[in-house]
Amino acid sequence: MRRIIIALFFIIGIQLLYGQSEIDSMMIMEKLSYADQIEITKPDSAYILYREVLEESKEIDNDVLVGRAYLNLGYFKKSKGELDSTFIFFNQASQYADSSADTLLMGKINYAEGATYTLKGDFGEAHKKYESAYFYFKMTKINQAFMIYVLEAMGINLSSYRQYEKSLDYYRRAIIQAHEIRDTYSLASLNYHISLSMDKLDSLRKSDFHLAEALKYAKQNGLKRIEANVLCTQAEYHIKQDNALAKGLIDEVRTILADYQMTDIAMRVDFLESYYHHENGNYDQAISKAIDSKNGLALYQDKKFESQIYEGLYKSYKASGNRDESLHYLELFQAINDSLQMHEKNEELLFLQEKFESDRKDADLREQQLIINNQKNQRSLLVGIGALLLSLAALLIWNLIQRSQKNRKLAKQESELQKQKILQLEKEQKILSMASMIEGQEAERSRIAKDLHDGLGGLLSSVKA
Repeated sequence: MRRIIIALFFIIGIQLLYGQSEIDSMMIMEKLSYADQIEITKPDSAYILYREVLEESKEIDNDVLVGRAYLNLGYFKKSKGELDSTFIFFNQASQYADSSADTLLMGKINYAEGATYTLKGDFGEAHKKYESAYFYFKMTKINQAFMIYVLEAMGINLSSYRQYEKSLDYYRRAIIQAHEIRDTYSLASLNYHISLSMDKLDSLRKSDFHLAEALKYAKQNGLKRIEANVLCTQAEYHIKQDNALAKGLIDEVRTILADYQMTDIAMRVDFLESYYHHENGNYDQAISKAIDSKNGLALYQDKKFESQIYEGLYKSYKASGNRDESLHYLELFQAINDSLQMHEKNEELLFLQEKFESDRKDADLREQQLIINNQKNQRSLLVGIGALLLSLAALLIWNLIQRSQKNRKLAKQESELQKQKILQLEKEQKILSMASMIEGQEAERSRIAKDLHDGLGGLLSSVKA
């Protein structure tokens, strides 16, 4: 009896513990969801919540939630431009995703790593990560939106190689899927990036159209980052042709930045204002804004943008008559520009090499598949020939059996006929024998009758006499 009671208490304890773990997981997920919601407006508060989620998830041994917490911490560090810390968090997230066998989380992590490698300028590694992310998302078969994000990211990555035509192929594939599931967030982002590629290909009317579409979808869905980026791009287009319109667009972005903390957008706006002031001859203000933009580089590493800032400072200092500073920034601009060109060439070469290897592997796989298909076809042909021969053999045997049965039947019929003939002959013979017998008897009767007649006739004659 005691053992039964102990067992019952043990079972109840296990059930209570399991139920409490589920409750804890739900509460942590609620906190994680809230942190995601405030990430843009209150990034520091979100970071604190992600830290709490991480510790609480470890306490209940929930590897999936731990992985998600590390992933979000990595995103926070990425927004601050701390790329080394970003990769550390992403690696931690990857380990927990592996241990939990969560393919969706693995896809998200590879996608995030790809975006970070793109930001770092390592486009070859970024492409590999995006391909891995696409593979994991395809395995999940539950959310087409993630596959759209990866296609878009691969397009962005290709545009970094100046492969604008190829990038458009990825964007178009993604935008078709986005229309299918009515993913307006992706439609906003995709139209924005399509406009950038179109601009590089000098398709200005198409670029303007997609830019307007991006702004429409961004405003409909409250996507402030995309809206700010679109407004900045429009300001860049108009800053030489319509200075006043460009300033109005810049002011719109400033209004957005008053409510949302976006370091990279703020740097871009500072640079645009510097360009605006330079075009209007306000070189001191242009220099001041360019320096504000340059100070943000410590938090947000972007070599291309850095070269643009140095070029702007060189031109503004030159226009203001400060020759020494002008030459200083000209040297910095040339140095970083040369480095970028070299890096781009190396990356492009690496990309082409990887593409060549990939194409060669694909060709080898196609050749192997062709050999396998040929072998399958040969096996199928042999099986078909064998089946045909078996069918023919079966048909031949069936014909032989049928013929044999027919012959036996005919022989039986012939035997029956022979028997009937014999019986008939026997009957006929009996009839003939009987006829002969009857004929003999009749002849005997006739003779006897004659003898009697003759005898009686003589007797009667003698009597009379």
